[in-house]
Amino acid sequence: MLRHLRENSAHRVLDVGCVNFDPPWSRVCTERYLLDIDNFLVCVDRRMPFHIGKHYRFCQADARNLPFRDVFDSVLCISVLEHIGLLGYGQEEVDTDADKSAFLEMIRVLRPGGKLLLTVPFGAEMIHDGWIRSYTRLRLDSLLDQAEMAGYVVYEEEGSYFMNTVQGWIHSTAEELQTTRQYEGMADICGLYCGVFRKQ
Repeated sequence: MLRHLRENSAHRVLDVGCVNFDPPWSRVCTERYLLDIDNFLVCVDRRMPFHIGKHYRFCQADARNLPFRDVFDSVLCISVLEHIGLLGYGQEEVDTDADKSAFLEMIRVLRPGGKLLLTVPFGAEMIHDGWIRSYTRLRLDSLLDQAEMAGYVVYEEEGSYFMNTVQGWIHSTAEELQTTRQYEGMADICGLYCGVFRKQ
């Protein structure tokens, strides 16, 4: 996913849901991929981080109500959308459509031509232990439909699927993963979708 961050010489990046990474995902992105270009990196989360790095700015906010205009070249949402609106991570009430609201907000804050880089668990439709949802192709398409109904022109520029095996992650297809149930037979998620969405 990170190779998409290196396409522009000047880049405004928003990292949604950065607190749980140690070191923070944003810091890894910045130090390994963005320090050699003129970048501006903002990290947002509902919770305050234990450490704020010197290479990025932090803003405490809900992904469903981002306090930004449409200025970002890229929005990162890595292993976050599947938790939004479910229990845990500071969320005390369930909102089953919160991920759709967050998706719309991430599209909104992109400039025209900007990209949303998204990863979510993929397989059979389910919510595991009340805190993580698994996405189907139908639910991913519904995110795009909702963006269109809100007046945004968004298309899926790239989508890849991966299966978690005892040998590691391997390329897969939506069809192969459609009956996969998360955390069954493994200590981690079993199927993964990595998508790039471009706002026109």
